[in-house]
Amino acid sequence: MKNRIPKPVKIPTQKDLGTRGTSQCSVRQDPAKGPLGITTWLDNKPVILASNHEGIHPEDECRRWSKRDRKFIAVSRPAVVRLYNRSMGGVDLLDRMVSYYRTSARTKKWTVRVILHMLDVTATNCWIEYKNELERTGHGERKDMLQMMDFKLRLAEQLIEEGSRLDRDMDRTMPEDADNTAALHEADNQSCSQTMSADKDELVQRAKLAEQAERYDDMAAAMKNVTETGTLITAG
Repeated sequence: MKNRIPKPVKIPTQKDLGTRGTSQCSVRQDPAKGPLGITTWLDNKPVILASNHEGIHPEDECRRWSKRDRKFIAVSRPAVVRLYNRSMGGVDLLDRMVSYYRTSARTKKWTVRVILHMLDVTATNCWIEYKNELERTGHGERKDMLQMMDFKLRLAEQLIEEGSRLDRDMDRTMPEDADNTAALHEADNQSCSQTMSADKDELVQRAKLAEQAERYDDMAAAMKNVTETGTLITAG
């Protein structure tokens, strides 16, 4: 993250912060984008967070494990760290669950991979909401709750069943659609024939004019184009 911080902002080092739990905040004033607070908090290592809403205060305390004392100790924690820890769990849980049963694809096309990832994210979010809803309402016991894999299998079966139903509905309406398709093809063929006939007449007219002007090369080229149109020339 340090490479994203504006150069005028000086980030304190671990030596500058001193004891664990110490924090410093630098605020950058930008008339166009508003203030941006960059907070550095010393835990086991310096932690850097940027926010346009929270800074150090109000501080609270959190329990952290101390290797030196071999026990949990109380450490001061800035408000921005508390907000981050409270909000980050959803993203971490989603990433972890997606990684367990990710849809595999041999292709290296990024478009396909993005679509498959979006499907995995959607299915995982559905399972998380399903689990939270059961826990919130108390319907059913925990042992009866579908696990992630079972939930995705059930979802796939329902989607396949729905797709099969749509196919059956399309088959029932197929005769009417087939008649409409045949009518469209016939209209396209008639339009194409009319266009080719008009092109043929124009090319024949050009050939006649070229013959009258004794420009035989142009006449031959025009007649060659007439033969390439594939239409019959009738005497008139």
